[in-house]
Amino acid sequence: MIYLDIVKNYPCSFGKVTSKKERQTKNLCSQNLTYGEIVYSSIAEVFEFIKEEYGSFMKPGGTFIDLGSGIGKGVITGALLHEFEECLGVEILDDLYQK
Repeated sequence: MIYLDIVKNYPCSFGKVTSKKERQTKNLCSQNLTYGEIVYSSIAEVFEFIKEEYGSFMKPGGTFIDLGSGIGKGVITGALLHEFEECLGVEILDDLYQK
């Protein structure tokens, strides 16, 4: 699967360690910044549900935005599941997306 080839060098543990280190360095104590990941198959299921229930994703286009995108796995998943015009990730912790 192409997704696994893309993310193989960035396991969840990488995101957790990177997030924790930056939060400690910047003294960010909010639990809202705790690192977590959603798996590819879960996003695929949601996309399929939206497609079946609402008729979305029938043609290319639109914008996929992942709020709290971490190291970008959700953005990659969105790009692989549908031909969006653009896929964007928004992340507060710089080190997660600059590594």
